[in-house]
Amino acid sequence: MRQHWTRHAAAVGLSNAQIKVLLLLEPSRPQPMRALAVSLDYDASNLSSLVDRLERRGAVERRPDAGDRRVKALVLTPEGLRLRETFWRALTADPGPMAPLDVEQLRTLVGVLETAAD
Repeated sequence: MRQHWTRHAAAVGLSNAQIKVLLLLEPSRPQPMRALAVSLDYDASNLSSLVDRLERRGAVERRPDAGDRRVKALVLTPEGLRLRETFWRALTADPGPMAPLDVEQLRTLVGVLETAAD
């Protein structure tokens, strides 16, 4: 599954980590970088270089937070939204590694995964 995800991220010119950032951001809703780092379970300093690359691509913008101008918030740009939608459309349209399974095998797999999750 990871290879499937990676292949689709690479098809839009992004890394796994970059696509995760784009998927977590909501259009027109700035998110503080610290909150995003917590959501991703990243160190805030590591997130900065990742965001730098996304910003150079025009996918995100850093803006001062409305509540505290010392805090930087990220905003998804139209280009970021386009990249995210292109990735998601291709990922969900591609049956990937589950394609060889028939309906009964998929049901069995779902049952096993539900049991493991419990």
